[in-house]
Amino acid sequence: MIANLTNTPPIIDFGFGTTVLNFSIFDSLPYITVWQNTLYHPALYNPVLTAPGANIEVVSPYEYRLTFDEYDENTNSSIQLTFTAPNGQTLYSNILSINFSE
Repeated sequence: MIANLTNTPPIIDFGFGTTVLNFSIFDSLPYITVWQNTLYHPALYNPVLTAPGANIEVVSPYEYRLTFDEYDENTNSSIQLTFTAPNGQTLYSNILSINFSE
């Protein structure tokens, strides 16, 4: 069911409720998928996914693919989705974390 923008914030994850991913800097990462679990009408609300250090590809209004050109043990990314309604109301999703280590 597609919901009207209410005070219910959007929920995002990496799939199956996963909200934290940990990788070695030696891992080869083709892409990381972020899923939006709370559905809002894409023609009425403006979704913006932020993921510092990542390239973001919008696959659909509910699926995003992230790639990292460069990462090291100091690269950590906090990912968040915001929705803005025409009246200016903004909702913020939960925060996802990607951590890289040796």
